[in-house]
Amino acid sequence: MQMLTVMVVDDDPLLCTAMRRKIEMIDRENQLGIQETLIAHSAQEAWGILQEKSVDILISDIRMPYQTGLELADKVNEAFPEIQVVILSGHDDYEYMRSALRSGVVDYLLKPVKLVQIQEVLLKCQENLRRRKAQSLRNGNDREALENWLNGLLAGKTGKPPVGISPSGVLGCMAFWRGRRRRFPG
Repeated sequence: MQMLTVMVVDDDPLLCTAMRRKIEMIDRENQLGIQETLIAHSAQEAWGILQEKSVDILISDIRMPYQTGLELADKVNEAFPEIQVVILSGHDDYEYMRSALRSGVVDYLLKPVKLVQIQEVLLKCQENLRRRKAQSLRNGNDREALENWLNGLLAGKTGKPPVGISPSGVLGCMAFWRGRRRRFPG
């Protein structure tokens, strides 16, 4: 099971404490593997923590002084696209939701947040992270199969490319190997 780090970002310290307790309770009941729940009281503080710690799930208030949760989400999605971002809001406003979705967030939760809603969003984020990891492993296996096939071609063997390898993948890998052969003659 993958160990997860969650960060809650809100300018309300009481909400942060309540969210941390709810996340810990959900983790105990569901064995999500949450090793740490970090707290930040501003987008700037959250950004500083992200520079030093690895975070898997970020849950941020949408409206905070100086920098909004949407601005933070945009920055995070650009710099750390693997992080699952969830927006919290006290506003049931379509434009806020629409802006959040454009920022690439996973979900949008309305305050006050119920335990079951947090549980659903954490499970959703966990599944997204699991799928991304599986896809990454599959891509690594595809690359290895393609490299083996290309090595065979270089050794004079014939055969079809591995199943599931796109023509563009073959061409890209062939270009890589051509360049590699020039650098390492032999």
